[in-house]
Order: sequence, then structure tokens, then C-alpha cells
Amino acid sequence: IYLIIRIIGAVITIIVFFQVGPAWLYSADTGGTMMGLLCTLIAWFFAASFLIPLLMDYGIMDYTGTLIRNFLWPLFRLPGRAAVDLCASWIGNCNVGVVLTSTQYEQGYYTARESVLIATCFSAVSLPFCLVIAALLGVEQYFIPFYLIMTATGIVSVVIMARIWPLGKKYPDEYYEAVGKQIHEIEPEGMSKRRWAYLQAVTKAAEGPTVGGLLYKGIDMFLGIIFTLVPITMCVGTLALVLSTYTPIFNWISMPFGYYLQLLGVEDAFAAAPGTVVGFADMFIPAVICSNIPSIETRFIIGILSLVQIIFMSEVGSVMLASKMPIKFLDLVIIFLQKTIIAIPIIVLLTKIFVSF
Repeated sequence: IYLIIRIIGAVITIIVFFQVGPAWLYSADTGGTMMGLLCTLIAWFFAASFLIPLLMDYGIMDYTGTLIRNFLWPLFRLPGRAAVDLCASWIGNCNVGVVLTSTQYEQGYYTARESVLIATCFSAVSLPFCLVIAALLGVEQYFIPFYLIMTATGIVSVVIMARIWPLGKKYPDEYYEAVGKQIHEIEPEGMSKRRWAYLQAVTKAAEGPTVGGLLYKGIDMFLGIIFTLVPITMCVGTLALVLSTYTPIFNWISMPFGYYLQLLGVEDAFAAAPGTVVGFADMFIPAVICSNIPSIETRFIIGILSLVQIIFMSEVGSVMLASKMPIKFLDLVIIFLQKTIIAIPIIVLLTKIFVSF
């Protein structure tokens, strides 16, 4: 299936690059958008391919993970080393977060459940992109509460989703079969947590690659991403944008969310409804289609929601499907809808309490 998708992606790339064939495939709203995104993605992936080994192979995650395991496990049911991953995913680029998480799974540091939970719930977009979305929706003057409510909603929604199906129940707590369990965060009896964290970090750093090994690993990772993820992203992302731009499918799907928003007292509920689901195609589209809604409060809510949803097929969704994590397309649909249903009332409540328009 991935071979077929890559071939289709290659064909679409040629059509878009040379602008031949059907115009709806290479227009600025569909293939043209994806071609522009790919340039940014390739730059991010190039940097990430050399930075990710620095996080993983020299003891940072081992030291941090051992120290704060008792904090992360009760809250998110995740190992302590996930803290570095969560920060890199939430603050940095979303695709970098997914690649880092997938690599940790393949190396035996996350179980299937842990890797899918992190990839689908913490791979947020960068801070500058959040500012772009806020500006596009005309709410940039409220950016500080905008970002704080987005962060609070993200945390609360993950606490809930980590304990319910599918993220909390469907995926096994089993490590990647090819390598087995490689994580050892629980300190031995009679040894302090800090001392065990230090020993784990030093041991990992001693086994880390040399400068030449680091460069080789980075180049290998980058080329793997380019030939594996880029054509898949081009294929899935372009087709998703075609559906969003030229068909009413997202308008039909969003009807129940119109009533949901109306029930929660959101103004212009049905005008905003498509913005609640079209983010599955691309995170930028909700801001585009909702930028003309009269209510500032509604634009504020939709902007936060689009950033909290995280899963969008033009980038992150495609990267997840191409990874070795045990996640399927239908799983992404279910998790996206579930997160949307959980996040909307949290965003609406926090907005009405803390923001005065």
C-alpha cells in the first residue's frame, strides 16, 4: 500500500511541479500549497535528522526520564524520558516530534501505546505558526491568553484521552518486537533516584556515536525521511486538500458540530462548524475558512481548536502512517474526532471565563 501511495505521490509531484494535467490538482489551494509545505518540511527534517540523535544518544532523555518519572506517569501514563520528547514536540516542529517519537519506539524506549499517545497528542506546531494563525483570524492582540488556553486544553484533553479507548485501551503496552525493552527508569533498591539517573545517562553517553557516526546517522535518517515520507505526504496531503477545496464533504460532516457549538453558546455556530473538522486535511485551513466570521470570540475558539487537534493529513498524519508505530488511518480519524469533542467545551469554558472581547 505504501509503495502505491509513493508512486501516486511521485506522479502528483511531477504534475504540480510542471503544472500539467488537471488544474484542480496543481492549483494554489491544493498541490501548490503542498509543494510549498514540502520545502519547509525538508528544511525541518534536515535539521532534525542531526539534532534528534543529540537528544537520544548522549544521556539527556535517560537522566531526565529517571528523575521525573513519578510526575509524568500519574498524569499521562508515560515514562519520564517522554518529558524531553514532549517539550521537543510541543515547542518545536510537529513533524520533528513525530519522527523523534517513532525513533524512540523503534529503539525500544516506548511501548506501542506510549508512542501513539505522544505522537497524536503532543506533536503540536511551533510557536511562530500559532502566532500566524492568531493573526490570520484577527485575534493576535489576545495571543497570550490564546496560547495559554491552547496549552491548558492540550494538557487536560491528554489526561482524559490517555485513560479511554482507543489511546488508553487499544494499543498494547509492548515494545517494538525487533529490539525489545531498552528502558530502565526505576532505580534499584538501595540507590537514590538521582544517582541512578546519573549512571544511566553516563552509560548511554559512553555508548553514543562519534562525530563521524553522528553525521552518518543523521544523513541516513534524512535520506530515509526524504524517500519514505515526502511522497506519502505529497499524495495524502494533496488529495485531502482537493476534498476540502472542491467537495462539500467537510460541510456535511461538520453539521453535528454546528449543533454542538450552538449548545455551548458559541456565536455563528454553523458558520464555524466546518472549521472544526476541516483541520483533519490541514491545520491552516480552519483559519482560512473562518477568518471572515463576525464574532471575535468564535474565531478565537476555532483558532485554538485547530492547533489543539494536531492530527492533519497534509503533514503529521502522513508521517504517522509511514512510521512503524501501529496506527491506521481509521485510528487517526477516531482520535481526531474524539479530541475535537473533548477539547471544544474546555476551550469555550476557559475563553468565556478568562478572556474579555
